[in-house]
This record gives sequence, C-alpha cells and structure tokens, in this order.
Amino acid sequence: MKKLGIIVGCRPNYVKAAALVKEFERREKLPFAWYIGVTGQHHDDSMSYNFAKYFKIGQYIQTSFPYNDHGWICDDYTPAVQLSSLIYKADKIIQPGTDAILVLGDVDSSVAAALTARRMKIPVYHYEAGLRCGDMDMFEEQNRVIIDTLADEFFITEQSAYYNLLTKSANNIHFVGDIMVDVLMEELSKDIPRNFDGKYGVLTLHRAENVDNPDLYWSLIETISHLQMKIIYPVHPRIYKKFHGLAGLGDIVPCEPLGYSDFIQLCRNAQIILTDSGGVQTEAMVMGVPCITLRDVTEKLCTIEAGGNYLAGTDPIKIEGAFNIMVGRAGANYFLLPRGHDGKAAKRTVDILEKLLA
Repeated sequence: MKKLGIIVGCRPNYVKAAALVKEFERREKLPFAWYIGVTGQHHDDSMSYNFAKYFKIGQYIQTSFPYNDHGWICDDYTPAVQLSSLIYKADKIIQPGTDAILVLGDVDSSVAAALTARRMKIPVYHYEAGLRCGDMDMFEEQNRVIIDTLADEFFITEQSAYYNLLTKSANNIHFVGDIMVDVLMEELSKDIPRNFDGKYGVLTLHRAENVDNPDLYWSLIETISHLQMKIIYPVHPRIYKKFHGLAGLGDIVPCEPLGYSDFIQLCRNAQIILTDSGGVQTEAMVMGVPCITLRDVTEKLCTIEAGGNYLAGTDPIKIEGAFNIMVGRAGANYFLLPRGHDGKAAKRTVDILEKLLA
C-alpha cells in the first residue's frame, strides 16, 4: 500500500487538512495510507494547536516538531533563515517509505516540503496549484512558482490557475475546487449563537509587505481607523510582538487571534472585511460579505469576478473610496460563487488521490 504525507505548517493548512481528513474518515477504506506532518511554522497555539484540536486532526499528526519550538522558528530571523529551518524540519517529518507528498497552498512550509521531497525523489502533489498574482516580490508568489516547478500533480481551485499551468501536461492538472469552502459551509450550517452584534467591520493584516514596513503599517491603521465604523482587528501574534501591543487606534478594536469558529462568526455578521489574506477573500465571498483587499494584486481572481472583492491597495484615498463603494453592498448576498466552490471539493480531491495512489 502506498503512503501519502500531508504537510501542515500554518493556520490555513489546518483548515485544508481538516477537509481532507473528514473525507478520508467518510470512506470505509482507502487504497493508500496517510499521515500528517507538522513543521511548526506557526508556533503560537492560537494559530496551530488550537486549530488541530478544534478540527480533531491531532490523532493523525504522526511526525511533528513541538508547536512552541521557538528555537527553530524565530520571528527575528531573516526570511532565508526561517526557510532553511523549515527545510530542516521537512527532512525530519517526511516518513521513510512515503510515496508522495501533498503540499497545501503557498506558505513557506509548503515550498520547504516540496524542495525536500524532490531531493528525496518523492513525487510532489500541489493543492491550490497555478494561482498567480504576478508580484514576485511577495514571498507567497515566489513559493507558488517554485512549488509548481517542482510538482508532479496539480490540484487547482479556479479556472485562472489552469491558464497559468499551460506548460504542464493536462493529464496532471485536476480541477477540484476550494476545500476551504467545504469547511466554511459546514461551519455556516451550524446553529451557533451570535457573539458579535452591531454594525462593524473586520480587519486582518499579516502579509510581510504590509506589516514589515512600520511606516506603511501605521499608515494603513490610521486610514482604517477613520472609516467611521467600528473595526474589529484580530491581531497576528508576531504583530503584537513587533509593535509591542496596539493602543490608541481610533475606531479599531484590537483583539487576540480568534479560533476558527469565532472568526467565522465574527466575519459572517460583519458589514465589511478589510484584509490582505487570500483565504479571507474567498471566505468573505462565500459568506456574502463585501471585501476590500489591501494589496495591489490578488491570486484569487475568482473573488473579483464574483463581485465580492475590491482591490484597493494601500493608498489611503483608494481605501476610503473602496470602503464607500463596498459597504453599500453589505447584506446584498448577490455574489456569484465560482465553479468548484460548492462544498464538494474534498470529495473530488480524494477521488483523484485514490486513482494516483492505487
């Protein structure tokens, strides 16, 4: 029986892995063995362990580094040192006898695992392959290009990805849709009391290009704090550390990182979401909440086409203009969901994995 390794390192990886695990459990028998390997890239419990616990996937994590292994992942390290440490970890968590590695998305753990697997002569399967924003200064875009160069099989989530993979064999490109949407739709179906009331927006910021430049970061914060709406801001742990906490933010209300369910409940009842996250752009579209992306480009082109996302960049005037446009769409729920965003992406993905690993 062949063996598949699924590599997890960051918050969005846990969500994607959860969708696959649920589909694995739904099937009585799989033609392959599998395990989850954790790099510990997100070493704060609020971004890692709590997600593994919530989605009940901890029992399948067979190889991992401690979640709080600060000795190997340090926010003060350079990006190159952080990546090299993840390559070291990937070498340790890929089990002997592994026949294929599935990497999820575009995080550093995924590119580290792809590079390591290739050196081990292990085939690489890339879920969320082919997405491009065109900005090679972004670490995530660099990772996408590198992983797709190394990968053998390509699992794509939207049509734009196919055109970016035209140099690859069509037999190796598999349209499956977005498995994060599977998890989101299940969460939205739950009868959970509202924890957040009133008129408010939500802000998330974590991209290096936005938070590693203090002048740009505080310009964004100042602009958003004057939008005449309460903005709830779950702050990434490394941003709290970098800026020694957050205070005096006008209409912005900072809070600690939220668990998956709390974050979804926060967003689903919001008037608007401002973010630099690719995953949150998709989640906003599915929930019918208007989204403003604080970047000049996006790899999630389907969210633009659906009418639910406005690329505002980081210019204060553009952000204010986008806010005035998009906040008027709150509650409209007319965004057109793209193909493959139907809650069945995990099924399609596992169907293909069964054929590849039979």
